[in-house]
Amino acid sequence: MREQDRWDRTGIGGLGTFCPDKVVRGRKSLTTMGCLNHFEEVHVVLGNESCDLDSAVASVVTAFLLHQKKSELKCAVLPVLNIVRRDFRLRTEVTFFLQKTNIPFDLLIFKDEIDLEKLRKEKRLCLTLVDHNVLSADQQCLEEAVVRVIDHHKLECRDRRMRCDMTVEMVGSCCTLVAEKMFTTCPSVIDQQIAMLLYGTILLDTVCLLKEAKRATEKDINIVIKLETKLEKVTRIEVFEALQKAKFDLSGLTFEEMLRKDLKVVEGNKFRIAIPSIPGFLEDLKAEPKLSIAMEEFITQNNYHGLVIMTIHHNSETRKVQRQIAVYSPDPVIKEQIVNTLKGAQDPGLELEPLHLGISDLMSFNQRNIAASRKVVLPLVRSFIQESPVSSHSAKGKTDFLRSTRQVTP
Repeated sequence: MREQDRWDRTGIGGLGTFCPDKVVRGRKSLTTMGCLNHFEEVHVVLGNESCDLDSAVASVVTAFLLHQKKSELKCAVLPVLNIVRRDFRLRTEVTFFLQKTNIPFDLLIFKDEIDLEKLRKEKRLCLTLVDHNVLSADQQCLEEAVVRVIDHHKLECRDRRMRCDMTVEMVGSCCTLVAEKMFTTCPSVIDQQIAMLLYGTILLDTVCLLKEAKRATEKDINIVIKLETKLEKVTRIEVFEALQKAKFDLSGLTFEEMLRKDLKVVEGNKFRIAIPSIPGFLEDLKAEPKLSIAMEEFITQNNYHGLVIMTIHHNSETRKVQRQIAVYSPDPVIKEQIVNTLKGAQDPGLELEPLHLGISDLMSFNQRNIAASRKVVLPLVRSFIQESPVSSHSAKGKTDFLRSTRQVTP
């Protein structure tokens, strides 16, 4: 069966322009026409900096939900994708799915197309965070504008509870929480387009609700079943495999683009650690010519101090999920300390087994705990940066401290 036929049969290909499209179409015109000055309040729904499918869809659909609730004519609601537009093509599963669900790319708003800091200074910005609860270092200035959080990661910013509407629960997908809110508050607006956006995203995030992947919770499963009542002739595995294929499509990407495709950065104490997620196996990196040089250039050009590469592979035939993780830093002390942090993780532990790939300067491991995704690794790396004593406020100071600790570490 042709791919287009399959999508048509699941009810995607024939969808017309519905609510989310109208939201992004109307919202985009506000920014391009400079009309934001006419609004007393601009409510932005901001996803995380990786802009994966969960983040992108949660932004668009949550903006539509808030748009339904806000009847004031003096308030604009905008979904904003938290990457620059030129990087959007790297999010292959996002571009694929939004195209299939009739969301025009030229109507999307990216972080380099709206001045959020200016709106904050003017006291007109309200911010809803989806799929993350900690602002990146370059967006910390927006903290006072945060009024709502919808997230499925470990809660790391707890001082907002008195002023924010907080929905934080460790489910498989942020879109599960978004869908739950829609079913509770505005069930009548969930048509096929919205339902498919949420449905496909949840399936991709939970590896098609696969028990062995240990990603799906009871709430994820129940929401998927409810969304299926809004869709016609959908087949879970077909929707999942089409999205999985798009996500794993690295054709035409350079090594540097593969690292940027799904990237999160942890920052603190003037330290920056990059954590890219790459589909496939670490063994695949051996085909990259001059890999050590490429990693060092990536770190140097972006002012990173370390690189934690996470890979995931899903075998559609055996339904087996495999995870691997690798650590690189031009400074061997930083590399060793990051590795020790990952090895020492508990509740949950990563269950790391050494993997000898023969790749110079790269410490590699098989990760037996396949349920520990990047949302588990992020707070571990953040704790390494924030909780370790620092002998000065510079990265060099921290490196000196780590060297001293290594000398006394058994």
